[in-house]
Formats: sequence, C-alpha cells, structure tokens
Amino acid sequence: MPQKFFALGLFLLLGIMSGCKSKASSSHANALQAADEKTPVVAEINGSPEYKAALDRFLKSRLSDLLQQQTQEDSNQLQSSLLDEFISRQLILQQAAAKGIQATDDEVRREVADQHQQANVEGNNSNQTALVGPERAAEIADDLVVWKFYKADVLKDVSVTAQEIEQFYKNNPKRYPQEPSFCVREIKVDEATDAEELRKKVLDKPADFAIIAKESSKSPSKGALRCYRPKELPEVLENAAMPLKTGGISTVVKSNFGYHIFQMVKKEEPQPFEKIQKQVEEDLLRSKNQSVIDSYRNQALAQARIKVYGDKLGFSYTGKWK
Repeated sequence: MPQKFFALGLFLLLGIMSGCKSKASSSHANALQAADEKTPVVAEINGSPEYKAALDRFLKSRLSDLLQQQTQEDSNQLQSSLLDEFISRQLILQQAAAKGIQATDDEVRREVADQHQQANVEGNNSNQTALVGPERAAEIADDLVVWKFYKADVLKDVSVTAQEIEQFYKNNPKRYPQEPSFCVREIKVDEATDAEELRKKVLDKPADFAIIAKESSKSPSKGALRCYRPKELPEVLENAAMPLKTGGISTVVKSNFGYHIFQMVKKEEPQPFEKIQKQVEEDLLRSKNQSVIDSYRNQALAQARIKVYGDKLGFSYTGKWK
C-alpha cells in the first residue's frame, strides 16, 4: 500500500477516534456489525454466527497485499490457516465478552499511534495493513480485548523464579553467548596458486568477498556466513581466522582439506548473566506466557462447538475444521 494512502487512512482513523466519544465509537461498531450481518455466515462457534465480512477484515489485517504474491494453492493454505486463527480469536472474544472485558477508545488510539510510529521506523517498504478507518479500529480493538483477557484470566499467575531465569540463560548459549564467538566467510580451493590469486582479488575488493567466494570456492558454504566458538574449527584454521579484526582477510592457509582464505565479519563477546539478567527474565516470561496461552487456547478449542461453511468462504478450506 502506498505510504500516502496509509497516512491518509491513519489521519481519518485518528480524526474519527479523537473527535468522537464512546457513543460515536459505539455507533461505528454497531454500523460495522449491521453490515457484517448482511454477509454470509462462514462459521459458527458455540452456536454464534461469524460473518464473511468479519473474516475478510481479519484476513486483510493479517495479509495486506501478500495474497497477490501467492499461487492459488498457497493462497488457499494461507487463508485456511488464518481462518483457523480467526476462529480461535473469536472464541476468546466470546469468553472476554462474558466477563465484560472491553477496549477503551484511549487504548485503541494509543495502539494506532504505536503502529504508525513503528511503520515509520521500518520505512515505506514495510507491509502495511489494507484496513483503514473504523474497520482498522475494530480489528485493533478486538486484538486488544484478547490480550486484556489473557492478562486478566490466563496469565495472572504466571511467574518465573531466579533459578528458572539462570537455567534459561544456560540452556540458550546461542541466544546469550557465554564464550567468545566469531563469524567468518571462507574461500577454499584445491591449488595454492588459485588461492593466492583469489586472495589478491578479495584484498582489492573486500566488499565482494561473498560474491567471489560464491563463484570460486569449493567449500560447501560457498562463502555463506558461518559462526564458530573456540575449538569448533581445526586448530590451523582457527589460528588463522580468530585473530582477525572485523573486515580483515587472512593469509592463505593450508589444511588437509585444501587452501583457505577467511574474512572476519563479526566477533561476539560473552554476555555475562549478571549484565543481561533482566533481559533473560523478560525473554523467559514471554516464552512462558506464550506456552500458557497456547495450552489454554487449545483446551478451549477442544471444548468448543465449531462448524465451518466452506462453500461460503471464497477459497478452498483445508484447515482444522474441514
């Protein structure tokens, strides 16, 4: 979607929401609901109808223009997966409504502003939602209600202990490097003369190392980035690569496998637990929250009465409730 159109939609949405109070917002919601009910019923969840217009709105909010880049088969699978996600969300919305959980106008306004700011940071090439105005506000409100329900009812007792945090750190050395590591590109050839010629090329154009490696290297990596911790490479190769500064290129190194040239791309120092403990705690809590949500949602879906009317969807449904 062009940025100009997105910005216009956002302006209209903010105008609607900032210039009107709860009564006006309710009016927009009621108008959407009335419009939805004029479209076919595509599913029933515990006897409650779900309309095609609501599903289409959900698909647009998740897909933007992505569907136009898919084959028909891939499009069917993608939309089927998203219909399953839609049903899951609508089931949680039913449970939230039973407890009187709603999203306020201010909460929706803040989320719109946050999304707009994020889009600006990511740039014009980021995939923008195809929804604007009241439709976009409705989708944002529904997502907020789901999250408020999870926080209030599903995640209220979730916590992490100090022992769990430290264990999570130890169990994820790739995520939290606990010893020095380095990432290099490699050229490997069979002849020393070929290696020397290639080294001259990459010294002359270091930025083209990956391209030259892809064209000339006989190593399986073909110049792709590879990261290592100490003692993961044969000693003769590690001694040539590890001391390099970022961007540096090694001399030609002989091994039992051939002749090698390395380019150092980046080095990573260990992240002591004491310095990143708060980040590890947040990551673990996020992981634990998602696990609890997934478990709750699967249980709720297993107990729900769900029917999908595939002939009303406009695509070939291949999902869970086929």
